[in-house]
Amino acid sequence: MQPIRIDIPGENPLRKDVFVCTEFSVSLATRKIVAAMHVEQFHRTATPIQEVLEDGTPGPNGWTEYGAWEPYRRYHPSGQYPVHVTSDTSKLVDATFALVEPGTEGAVPEVLAIWGMLGAPIEQLLRLLMGRMIQRGNLEDLSQL
Repeated sequence: MQPIRIDIPGENPLRKDVFVCTEFSVSLATRKIVAAMHVEQFHRTATPIQEVLEDGTPGPNGWTEYGAWEPYRRYHPSGQYPVHVTSDTSKLVDATFALVEPGTEGAVPEVLAIWGMLGAPIEQLLRLLMGRMIQRGNLEDLSQL
């Protein structure tokens, strides 16, 4: 799974903000998702271009050409930083999630099997939460997750 990246709408054509979730953990005791989220800010240049007529004089029309997006800074809301969790990938399971011995046909690492089943719904949930946070404009407080 790749990091979840959602553009934050804005009016400034020279600045772009992207809300990013790189990883998460789940607190069963508090029933909360603890997500490592941050905002990446980008900027670009704008060059006004004036129309030049056939005789070489400036024309009445013009436009703006924008440069490539360049990273500007990274902002961590509420001081949230990634929570690292290690998983044992040496356990193998079959299609029914029963533990099997190495060399068993169709055996896959347990963590990959679980992620294959739960990864897409979890990603969808995180995208929904991030979208709502952007709509509400509350990127300062991640405690409601």
